[in-house]
Amino acid sequence: LGKLPLVPGMPIVLTQNLDVQSGAVNGARGTLVSVRYTVNSYGEREAESCVVKIEHGDSAPMSTLDAGCFPVMKDKTSIQFSHR
Repeated sequence: LGKLPLVPGMPIVLTQNLDVQSGAVNGARGTLVSVRYTVNSYGEREAESCVVKIEHGDSAPMSTLDAGCFPVMKDKTSIQFSHR
């Protein structure tokens, strides 16, 4: 595959601290709410950012986000999957 499918409603785990005071910290669990894509020169969609709702997040609502929701910008990382 080489790609990680992103589906609204799927469970997520944060791997970086986004907002320590509000509970959006490394290891926090939540749900993917939405993904914003752009289209590259090959016509492929590339994720630019997403919104996640953290289970125990207590952020104040932003102008377009509900309480407990946090924006996450794209970041490049390597992960390994093992299928057994």
